[in-house]
Amino acid sequence: MTNKAATASIIAAVGVVAVIGTIAAVTTSKKASDDGGNMSTSIKLSQLCSSTLYPAKCENSLTPVVNESSNPEEVLRAALQVAMNEIGAAFANYTNVGKGATDKITLSAIGECKKLLDDAIVDLKDMAGLRADQVVVQVNDLRVWISGVMTYIYTCADGFDKPELKHAMDKLLRNSTELSSNALAIITRVGQFLHQGQDAKSGSTVGGSRRLLGWYMGDAHDVESRRRLLAINGRLDEIAVVRDESRRLLSETMDEITEMSHDGDRHLSETMDQIDEMSHDGDRHLSETMDQIDEMSHDGDRRLSETMDQIDEMSHDGDRHLSETMDEIDEMSHDGDRRLQDVIRPAQAADHDVQRLVGERG
Repeated sequence: MTNKAATASIIAAVGVVAVIGTIAAVTTSKKASDDGGNMSTSIKLSQLCSSTLYPAKCENSLTPVVNESSNPEEVLRAALQVAMNEIGAAFANYTNVGKGATDKITLSAIGECKKLLDDAIVDLKDMAGLRADQVVVQVNDLRVWISGVMTYIYTCADGFDKPELKHAMDKLLRNSTELSSNALAIITRVGQFLHQGQDAKSGSTVGGSRRLLGWYMGDAHDVESRRRLLAINGRLDEIAVVRDESRRLLSETMDEITEMSHDGDRHLSETMDQIDEMSHDGDRHLSETMDQIDEMSHDGDRRLSETMDQIDEMSHDGDRHLSETMDEIDEMSHDGDRRLQDVIRPAQAADHDVQRLVGERG
């Protein structure tokens, strides 16, 4: 965890050193072309801004508050003031980044940004209160101090673990970073200009004034400022601890989810096997049932056929018995007719005899 924090600190420091080196190179390259003929009491804003990394933003931000006749002290104060105002604007909106977050890393990063941006505003405000004669002998200290302000800004954005939040904070602090970079270049250039003015007046640099900044700001404030710069590593350690703890918990949670997923897959596989087995049993039972139905159907057809045969046989027997019965009835009818004739004929003969006798007597 400490190694991660140290790495982050080194990266931030290297970034600041690179910015300082670039600004120094730009300032040096511009120095030879600057016209110092009438700069004992004023400095041209366009020339001053040309020594910065963001000259257009430099002129746009300073033109409303300074003019071509402004002295170096006024330009420097204005540069520090606009940087402070921009950081103040970022300070008013920094809580919108990660708003509603509940994870420890984001909450810690938001709290850290509050401290860092507040420290940056305090330092810029203190620097803006320096007099021109204090600036000339403390240029190097001021460069370190404003580099610390830039480190605060970089550290604020680096505290976010999620790329989208880090990008959002970088975007919010972009103007603050660029205006602080411009202020650093202006401090360097104004310091050179004022140093040349001191050389012209006294023939040598002012000596014995290395503690002037401490005297003006107060030794306690100087120590506190350095303490804030040194505290960055400690804060990064805290952020790294929270970040590592969050990653550990995330890793454990993912392991548990993976294990649960494997258990779920195993249970699902077992359930599917049971379903397949039940399906096979169901198919087998269905097949057996269909076979039984077919067998019963065949038995039913056979029994129906036998029954129909019996019915046919019984029908044939009935027809035969009926025919025999009808024959017997016909025969009995013929016998009855014959017997009736046998009875009628004697009666008719007797009737004839009676009629004959009656006729004879009459």
